[in-house]
Amino acid sequence: MSIDEILQLWEVDAVIDETNIGKTSISSHTLHQKYLQIRTRENIILKKYKKKYNDLYKLKWSFYLGYLDEEEISARNWEPIGFKILKQDLHIFMDSDSELSELKIEVEIQEEKVYILDKIIDSINKRSFILNNYIEWKKFENGVS
Repeated sequence: MSIDEILQLWEVDAVIDETNIGKTSISSHTLHQKYLQIRTRENIILKKYKKKYNDLYKLKWSFYLGYLDEEEISARNWEPIGFKILKQDLHIFMDSDSELSELKIEVEIQEEKVYILDKIIDSINKRSFILNNYIEWKKFENGVS
């Protein structure tokens, strides 16, 4: 599920029907369950991306320091560097590696999805408080205490 799909889904679900507060209040539990399931799936995907990133990071680290043999390098279709990289300069090569960068972006996008879903769930959890305040305001407007 993309970030846009999550936001579009929430845009519809976030609406509070002022004409039927009871139904809106009851639907909070359903919404909580719905977004918790989505968050759980997205969090599992995030963990898989992080594992994949860490595995690739270790391989690239070994590659740039010259610890991989020629057979493994050619099996991965990587070009040999042809010179020795100092440990103090390793971060330059790791940070600019396109495969690592692309995977890091995927991890960051997935982290953003989980963050958005956390905020949506927080909002759903606060919904009863918001609805109660709305009811109290309507009572005040109508002169009922």
